[in-house]
This record gives sequence, C-alpha cells and structure tokens, in this order.
Amino acid sequence: KAQDGNNTSYFLSNLPQQFRLNPAYQPEYKVFIGLPGLSGVSVNYLNSSFTVEDLLFKRDDSVYMDVNKFYKSLHKRNYIAFNNENSILSIGVKAKSWYGTLDITQKNDFLFRYNKDLFTFLKYGNTDHPSMDFGKLGVNLNSYIEVALGLSKQVNSKLTVGGRLKYLAGIANAHMTDSELDVVTEKDGTMKIHSRQNIRITAPVNIRNEQTGLPFEPNKPIDWDDFDFNTDDIGVADFLNTKNPGFAIDLGGEYQFNDKIKLFASLTDLGFIHWGNKDFRYNFYQDARFTWEGADISNSVNKDNVGYISIDSAFTKLTDQLKDSLQLRSRGKAYTTMVSPKLYLGATYQLNRTFYVGGLFRASLVDKMFIPSLTASVNGRLMRNVSASVSYSITRGSYVNLGAGLTAKLGPFQLYLETDNLLACNYTNTQSANARFGINLLFGHKDHKKKKKAAEKEPLEVMIAPVPVKKDTVYMVGGGSRNVRLCQMTADATGKKVVTGGKESTSLGNLGAQLKYFEPEMTVREIRRLLGK
Repeated sequence: KAQDGNNTSYFLSNLPQQFRLNPAYQPEYKVFIGLPGLSGVSVNYLNSSFTVEDLLFKRDDSVYMDVNKFYKSLHKRNYIAFNNENSILSIGVKAKSWYGTLDITQKNDFLFRYNKDLFTFLKYGNTDHPSMDFGKLGVNLNSYIEVALGLSKQVNSKLTVGGRLKYLAGIANAHMTDSELDVVTEKDGTMKIHSRQNIRITAPVNIRNEQTGLPFEPNKPIDWDDFDFNTDDIGVADFLNTKNPGFAIDLGGEYQFNDKIKLFASLTDLGFIHWGNKDFRYNFYQDARFTWEGADISNSVNKDNVGYISIDSAFTKLTDQLKDSLQLRSRGKAYTTMVSPKLYLGATYQLNRTFYVGGLFRASLVDKMFIPSLTASVNGRLMRNVSASVSYSITRGSYVNLGAGLTAKLGPFQLYLETDNLLACNYTNTQSANARFGINLLFGHKDHKKKKKAAEKEPLEVMIAPVPVKKDTVYMVGGGSRNVRLCQMTADATGKKVVTGGKESTSLGNLGAQLKYFEPEMTVREIRRLLGK
C-alpha cells in the first residue's frame, strides 16, 4: 500500500476519520455523519525507483525515452503501488464513555513487482550477462467492500481503548504467487529458461476456451491462443456478492501520559479474504523448462535454395516452440489472500494551548514486502473549528515528502483535505503522490455540553458557623447607631457594652471600596488615612 495521506491524518485533532487509523480515538463531537460518497476519497501512488524525469525527456517539441537514465534509477528489486479508497457511509455516536462507529468503504489496492534483470536483458542482451533472475515478477490486485463496526471505551482519565470488527466482501483479485523466471546462457549460446508461475484470478469476467466456449479442463495444457475473455451477461449482482467473504480486526489504544505527552498505538487490517466464488474463480499454474537454441536462418538468404524459409517464418516457428513449452494449466481451486496489515506507533507533545508536535512510525506488510515510514509533524488548533498540520515523511524508496492537512467547520459541515507529499505538484520529479479529502456533518461538541451543565448547576449552599470571640464591647456605626432603642436591644441581647460611632461610616466604606477598585495599588491603611481627612 502506498503512502495514503494517513500519516498526516493522525495529527488532525478534530478529524473523525482518525478512528480508521486508531479505533481507540473518540471524536470531539457527540454525533458525526460522513456524507455518502463524500466523507472520504483518497488516491495514492508510490514508485520505489524512477520518476517521470528518469524515464522521459523533452527536446524541441518532441518527447523521448531516456533508456540509460531510467536503467540507472532502478534498484535490484522494484515495485509500483497504487491505492484508492471510497467511503460509502460513515456514522459515529457517543454514549457516556463509549463511542460507536459504523463505516462502509470500497477499497482498491494494486502492486506490481519486478527485478532490474528484466531490463538488463532487454537493454544489453545475454552476451555479457549469462545468468539473470527475473523472479518475483508479479501482480497483486485487490478490490473489496469493507463493513466495519467499531467501539471505543474511555477506561479512565488517561486510558482509552478500542477495536473494530470488519466484514470484507471481495469483488476482484489477481495474485501471482511463487513467481520464478530465470535465464541462463550456456557457452555455446543456447539459453535455458525456467518459468514457475501460479496465477490466481477471481473477477466478474468469463475466461473460457475459445474453441469450446467452456471452462478449461483441470491440469491439461492450455494453448495460449485459446484464451477468451468476455463480460457478457455480467451484472451488478456479480460485483456485490457474498461468495468471497473475509474478516479483519483493528485494535488500538491511547494513553495520556501527563498534561503534555500523549501516546498512541494501533494495529489495523489484521485479516483475510477467501476467494471462493466458483463461477468467476480461476487458477493457472506453470512449471516449465525450455532450451532456446535460437532461430535457424541459414535457409533464409536465397529464395531459390531448396528448403528456403523466410525470416518471419523462422522466428514464428521459434515463438511457437516457446509457447508450446511454457503452457499454462488450470486447477480452479479456492484460495485465501491476506489483507495488508499496518502498525502505528506515535506520540504528541503539547507546546502550548494552540500548538503541539508529533512523531509517528508506521509499518505495512504488502504481499510479504515490508514498507516502513517515519513522520514528524507540527500541528495547530488555530480555533475550535479549524485545525492544521504540516508533516515530513520518509518511506521506502521515497525520502522527501512534505505533507499538510487542514480541517475547517462552518455550521454543521466540516471539510478536510490532506496529503503526505505536497511536492507531488511537481509530478515529473516525484516518486509518490497522494491526496485525501471529504465532508462530514458534526453535531454536539463536548464543550457545549460542559458549559450547559455549568449554567444549569445550582449554587452551593454555604454554611457559616459562628466563631466565638471574647470581647466586652460592641461597636455600632452607620445610621443605625443613632437609634437608642436598637442600641439598647443589642446591649440586652449580647450582655455587652455598646459604643456608637459615626453615622457616615457606611457611605465612607462604600467610597473606600470604590477607591480600591479604581486604584488597586492603594493599601487599606492609605485609604483609611485619606477618608479620615
């Protein structure tokens, strides 16, 4: 699987689709709905070796192929990967500390692998390269629909765990396994070719014997000219069926180590698809050896010679011998392919209220090929409805990938757009290109709920217990101190001596409080001295 914009996605704090990367993630909104067909579309490409500039160059108004530069750019083993995802429906709902999701996605994966020796043979021939290995030449193609149910639980204030159970409905598959092809040139110039192939295909297409119109008989040689491919009478039901079932799981966790550091880990796409649709399932195999002695053109010089044969006829005879020796056979057995699992390990560090940095290690296993990547990012929550991320990634065969992501919300609508490689805009000099975008509907932000609860909360009753103070005198000030009866009642109730003060004390106290508000640097003693004047 190519770089697919997911590395940058991991750091966009308010993007609901993060649950696809880590099922423990709980979106900020109580409810989210991905718009059908628009909640997640991605297109991704990765080439382990050459760029367009390595392959082609322009001179005047013409485009030419640069064979030497292309050949030098190749590694011993190379691959080209393509991936596409189309979200059909995505829904998430929060209930207390739980968050549940339903996600339906259509996925397509393509991988082509080849060895440099293949182009060595085409460029230089076999004279100076007597032994060449074309092995591991292969194609791996998958198309399927994924229906996933997810559930995450906030265990406590620090730990959140989650998982997703996924049902997979296979649409099409082409898989070359045990691919071996090597050429050895003997000293006398003859070439010995060994080809061992196992080609498994499941797809809504009829592959029949052109001569009989029937499926090929098991374990019998097949003439290459007898292959007939057609899609007659193929309908929608042949694409959407349950005859190629599969299952997968995702597991993940998040841990808030402290106020600034957050750790996360997830393992996704642990599963398989069993290709058992006998109506459109094909398995062709080959294990053949052929000695190629070349084409005899000694009788192709003079047309008047007895036994004359044209050069075209001589080479046709040779290719016919090659096809006869390297015939395929059919066995039509059901088979199982593994989905490409992915591991994510990472952490974020909160710099301040707005910005945080992150690091991510990602590893995927594609057709027994290990593809790791590392990503560092700077991320910002510019406001509650807008977040952004800038990232730098390195992966196998591609070391300069500057990515960016943005989410923006207007009303209930959220738009997001991201890529792991902005430099792909210069398409002639890039080995990877990807983009992911979508639209969500978001409802019920968790902060709104907290504010509403705080506003509705009744004030606490404050109980003040009297503190016994041993004093012989009660001082009364303000206008009430002029009332003789009030003073006498106070003396009778407390048994204390009552001493009266100035009747303007209340007004002076209010004036002092206002002075303290407008002149906070003034001390109480300074205010008393000022009012005493």
